[in-house]
Amino acid sequence: MDSARADILAARHRLDTRGWIPRNAEAFRHLPPPAADVWLGDTPSAIACAAHPLDGAGWTLHPIGHGPQGRVDARWLDAGDALQRAELFAGLTMPAGVDDAGDSDAAPFAWAHRALCRQGLRLRIGGAPGADRGPPDTAWLQLRHQPRSAVEAPLLVIEVLAGVHCVLVETHDRQQLACRQPIVQNLQAHVRLGEGATLQHLRIATPGASDRIAHHLHARLGPGARYEHALLASGSGYHLQRHVIALHEEGAVARNAGLLLVADAALEHQVRISHGASHTTSSIEDLALALGAARAVVHAHTRIAPGAAGADVRQ
Repeated sequence: MDSARADILAARHRLDTRGWIPRNAEAFRHLPPPAADVWLGDTPSAIACAAHPLDGAGWTLHPIGHGPQGRVDARWLDAGDALQRAELFAGLTMPAGVDDAGDSDAAPFAWAHRALCRQGLRLRIGGAPGADRGPPDTAWLQLRHQPRSAVEAPLLVIEVLAGVHCVLVETHDRQQLACRQPIVQNLQAHVRLGEGATLQHLRIATPGASDRIAHHLHARLGPGARYEHALLASGSGYHLQRHVIALHEEGAVARNAGLLLVADAALEHQVRISHGASHTTSSIEDLALALGAARAVVHAHTRIAPGAAGADVRQ
């Protein structure tokens, strides 16, 4: 058995033995997610379909503007190939329990993702400039994602190197590709910012009315790094946006803003921030506009660890 297959079976075994998210889980008590078999494509109603990358499915990367760009290295990887899977998941551990914000409720989503993930993208932004080049340029990027199959688990890893400034617009809309039925999508994204790096990250997620979507973003900031995250999202059959941000290095700053538009649908925005170092700063601002039989949830949690002197928190 190759290592890729073994990793998939290990994730499924963890789900089988530890179970799915219980209905009384604190983080999900307002809007419980569908059962595990939905996210794994094991339900009788799951219809197989596939959209080709040449049709625009999956991750596509586009520059913004015509000015000088900082260096961007992009790797599209196949999680079914053992070597590419190892590269794709390098440095990403499958959670066994409590995450950076002191919460274990969402771990089953990560296990289901590891069991189903077939493709992913790793972005490395910035690089050591030459002696005659001066400081690295700002990277202006647009990242688009279109569903590749009816049930999928995409992966995105973004690494912004020390001292680099990046502006990233990430869009998830629902154009009619090969899959025209409702989509189930369990996406995991990991953001790593080096010392003094800055990422201005606008994310737009507008799924179809019957889609079931869960986007999990995990950000870890280096010393003096700055992460500015803005979310524009609309509701669907089930839509979760969950952001877990670790401020475990001195001087790290994270600012989060969300605009939630929900009409006769469901949408939950969870933000969990942990301050684990001195003089760290965080803010969370959300505006939810709901209409009709909408279910809109904003769930913000900030933890200040012992020894995180001078932490500045705003919700």
